[in-house]
Amino acid sequence: MKTEKQEFFYSNYSAIEKEIINGAEKFKLQDDKAESAKKLFHQQIDGVPSEWILEYVEYIKKQEIRDVWKREGLSQLKSYLLSIESKIKLFMPKTPPPLYLTRSFTLEQLKQLYTGLTIGGFLLTDATGADYKSFCWLFGGIGNLENFKALKWVGTKSLLAYFVDSICCKIKKHIEERTDWKWAENGFKVSGLIGAKNDFQKTGQLPVGSKEIDAILAKI
Repeated sequence: MKTEKQEFFYSNYSAIEKEIINGAEKFKLQDDKAESAKKLFHQQIDGVPSEWILEYVEYIKKQEIRDVWKREGLSQLKSYLLSIESKIKLFMPKTPPPLYLTRSFTLEQLKQLYTGLTIGGFLLTDATGADYKSFCWLFGGIGNLENFKALKWVGTKSLLAYFVDSICCKIKKHIEERTDWKWAENGFKVSGLIGAKNDFQKTGQLPVGSKEIDAILAKI
């Protein structure tokens, strides 16, 4: 019985394979060479889970298989396969943006971080304690998403971007893509954090309050 990922792969297999045949036609390769390409395609990725489809493209890029391509006269088709990488990505399931930062923090660490931000005047609190529960969910994945209420940051967007970037660096979480910031933007009901980070990086001037943020993060 195939897994869900394998089912996805097989359901899109013919569409991906069709791209190879289209490539052969595009470059007017002979039928026997198109068949050679098809055979190589089967050998490399037949039966693998869907997330490995892109690995096939990476394989062509990185491995020393130039002799094979040269022997088969498929250098043009190789270029074509690399050019359809964006199309292959369209076949991949969309990965939803993360809902929270991490589950690596303990409750004690989350409490210490929350206390530091509230005492420092960076985070608004309420009397019900709902903000603390929401904080634990956003930064620790602890609690119930249904009860989550957006946190209220006190300060500039630039400083919030600095805080998010710094805490991600602390846990070695890469936030290079726009979607990597979504958990924070959704949690604080803001947008454009990656742009705010780019702005202070360009100027070389860290936002006011960055030293205080550094001191808070150093304690957890």
